[in-house]
Amino acid sequence: MAELMTDSMGLISVVTLAAAMALFWLNASASRKKDAMQQQKNHLMLKATTRALSVFVANADRRALFSQILEDLKSLSESEYGFIAVVLNRCDGKPYLKTLAITNIAWNEDTRRIYDEQQEKGLEFNNLDSLFGSVVRTGDVVIANTPATDPGSGGLPQGHPPIHAFLGIPLQLDDQLIGMIGLANRPGGYDDAMVSYLEPMQQACANVIGADQNNQRREVAEEDLLLASKVFESSLEGILVTDPLGNIQSVNPAFCQITGYSEAEVIGKNPRLLKSEHHDSVYYEKMWASILTTGKWQGELWNRRKDGGTFPIWQTISVINDDAGEVIHYVAIFFDITERKLADEQLQHQAQHDALTGLPNRMLFDNLLRQILREEHRTHQQSAVVFMDLDRFKEVNDTLGHPIGDMLLQEASKRLRSCIRDSDVLARMGGDEFTLILLDVTGINSAAYIAEKIIRSLNKTFYLLGHECHVGASIGISMYPTDGTDAETLIKCADTAMYRAKESGRNNYQFFTSSMGDELMLRIQMKKAIDEAIKHGEFQLYYQPKIHLVTGHCVGAEALIRCVLPNNELILPDTFLPLAEETGQIIEIGAWVLHQACYQLKAWHESGYDHHSLAVNLSARQFESNLLIEQLVQALDETKLDPSFLELEVTETCAMKDSDKTIEILEKIKKLGIKVSIDDFGTGYSSLSYLKKFPVNTLKVDRSFVRDIPDDRDDMAITTAIIQMASNLDISVVAEGVETKQQGEFLAGKGCELAQGYFFSRPLPIDEYMIWLKGYEALGN
Repeated sequence: MAELMTDSMGLISVVTLAAAMALFWLNASASRKKDAMQQQKNHLMLKATTRALSVFVANADRRALFSQILEDLKSLSESEYGFIAVVLNRCDGKPYLKTLAITNIAWNEDTRRIYDEQQEKGLEFNNLDSLFGSVVRTGDVVIANTPATDPGSGGLPQGHPPIHAFLGIPLQLDDQLIGMIGLANRPGGYDDAMVSYLEPMQQACANVIGADQNNQRREVAEEDLLLASKVFESSLEGILVTDPLGNIQSVNPAFCQITGYSEAEVIGKNPRLLKSEHHDSVYYEKMWASILTTGKWQGELWNRRKDGGTFPIWQTISVINDDAGEVIHYVAIFFDITERKLADEQLQHQAQHDALTGLPNRMLFDNLLRQILREEHRTHQQSAVVFMDLDRFKEVNDTLGHPIGDMLLQEASKRLRSCIRDSDVLARMGGDEFTLILLDVTGINSAAYIAEKIIRSLNKTFYLLGHECHVGASIGISMYPTDGTDAETLIKCADTAMYRAKESGRNNYQFFTSSMGDELMLRIQMKKAIDEAIKHGEFQLYYQPKIHLVTGHCVGAEALIRCVLPNNELILPDTFLPLAEETGQIIEIGAWVLHQACYQLKAWHESGYDHHSLAVNLSARQFESNLLIEQLVQALDETKLDPSFLELEVTETCAMKDSDKTIEILEKIKKLGIKVSIDDFGTGYSSLSYLKKFPVNTLKVDRSFVRDIPDDRDDMAITTAIIQMASNLDISVVAEGVETKQQGEFLAGKGCELAQGYFFSRPLPIDEYMIWLKGYEALGN
């Protein structure tokens, strides 16, 4: 700031010297020329230069200053118009002129508005293809007494007052063009004598512009220093400035607030007083290598407060060099990231832990298992991987509600934790599935002991908000390294053993065996085969006709899925549907069946079989799926099918699994106009009170009751009871598995309306079914 003030004062001295020189020149001229008129002109010049100096020294408004100088120039040169402008440069280096003062020569409303708007800021002349542009380009005086014919005039805007003569005078300071004076319309034009006469004002104007620019730079520098000081004082980030040797010269209030040190306690000290033991010497060596080679470093650092507590910061260290490139300061700017790291840790914990129980989730379990296996491999220890499902949890969750189900999972996780050591890992994989990693077990007996302990603990009654809940556990165990040495294998083996425990009656544990491995491979191959069948369209629908026992007419059919391989090998549903149900592939298969059945039924109606109905089986998983209603609506919309001819078959076991939910789903199906039948009736456990509430149209008597008619009196009695009960409930009956004439006659005699079975026809692919149907009708049926 002191340097700028010195420069400014130097320029003022130059102005003073210029005025003195002008005075000396004028006096000398006066002595040589006694002409009174010339003396008057010289006197005017002296007054003008003196006025320029006095107005500047008086620190008058800069616009008023340059306006006064312009008026004096016009008066001295007898010019009509004029301007004073500085030469500036744009970002691309191209020069332009910006006026400090200009004669208002507005000639219409638009130009008057422009002059008014630019009164304070100054007009900009960007097009230098003109007479005054020549001054900027060459730095020379330009005299044009016939501007209209001058090739460098560049022309004037339409309506601009005429220019009869023009004088352009460059303003230079220290051999650098800093501006120009433009004068116009002097009677008789301009000449070199006029240029010489105006030299004192030319130099005075240049000096004043230079001093004015210095003042502006000084003001900007003062504002920058003030702003920097305010930023330094008010910044929320800690700031530390050192000398080249690393001694602290200045710190801001935020530094003191964050570190606990006062300014007096750290001035002159080395920043090492903040050093914690969190980083080794290599870390600091890398940091200083970056500072010395690139001039900066940025990264995370752990520091120590005055009270001894450590805390993380994000810090930027920059080198400040002088004009010679020598280091004069190091500046460190930092902020405390404790809260951010805590938030990151919380997010990471949430991403790796189950929200309900707080246990590790599947992702963390997999990572921990891999880490543990690497350690066990190094120490040659045994471990066990345990998979378990809570038996009967779904019943509790469905009947008592999700809040009770959540409480049960939380309490179960506490019991599981109490059954294992602190070093063992317990995780929740999702739903009611938990996993364990038992470390350093001595053999299968140790793992079996834990499994038995878990089963006993979970078998004890859970008391939850006044409800008594009972669950068990199906547990599968795989051993490292006996059953596998990698995480994927051990997880698959434990999962397979768990399913064997379920198949063995639940509430027990099973160790993985090699025979289970063969079954696992078979399951994997079968799942892949199902995927391939879906992908390549290897599923087909077969149709088994339904016969009205009184009229003998074929009134419809049941759609049954088959898988036909490329070699024409027929795969029956019992082979692939159970696995598809377990893996969830049944959802995609079921959707395909629904769409195919609807298209076929619509085709029958359009070809004249408008009395035909079609029954489609729903799997338990498909029936419970949230997608079922959406799939039905889509199929009906696409085919424009009359829904009253479509019938959905649900097994008795599936329907009674959750009676309230079943009623809800069946009501939605009924609203679509679709009929519903209960399949395999009599083989499950039915509540007649719920059956009365179910909105069903048909009961299907299971083939197991029909097969031994008329030889088995019990089957005949059961079948008769079902038919009579259905009749009382206004529900129709279909008998499955009819294989003899005697069975058909017995059923008809008891009031059963419909039947299907090999006595009429086996299930047939569509082409063969149509041949059978036409032949059957040709016989008069």
